[in-house]
Amino acid sequence: MDYVYSNNDGRVLNNATGGSVWLQPGDVWYADDPFVLSRPELFSATPTVVHSTQGREPLPATPVEVPRKARARG
Repeated sequence: MDYVYSNNDGRVLNNATGGSVWLQPGDVWYADDPFVLSRPELFSATPTVVHSTQGREPLPATPVEVPRKARARG
């Protein structure tokens, strides 16, 4: 997976740097970004914000799986 999609809204702690990051639902991030690897619960492997004129229900988030090796870095 190359990209992940934010399912969070607001400012959150960046465990990788100690700073903070603003997120909006649907924001697209590189899947290997240190912030994503340290906070995978804030992201979905599939888009959750998909626009439509048909009044469709929002899509459910798909959990982001972080390889064990990458978790140790983040």
